Amino acid sequence: MAVPLPDRATLVAARLRAEEERAFWSAHRAELTRRFPDEFVAVLNGEVVDHARDLMVLARRLQESGVRPNEAAIEFVATRPEFYQL
Repeated sequence: MAVPLPDRATLVAARLRAEEERAFWSAHRAELTRRFPDEFVAVLNGEVVDHARDLMVLARRLQESGVRPNEAAIEFVATRPEFYQL
């Protein structure tokens, strides 16, 4: 079954949202890492709406507060980078 493609306006809006999210995280990552070390942080419209060490706990709380988890930009703010050798 074919999945319908989004229209141009939807694609442009998604691209702009992604660019805004990248700019926010670039500008605020150091501050957020200090405030919420080794936690998942949810940002919506340029504001932190919640944070938690456990992603599922964060997703549940977002839903309970009326925010769909896919509406928020959620990132893990690690205090130390992790590297994996395969």
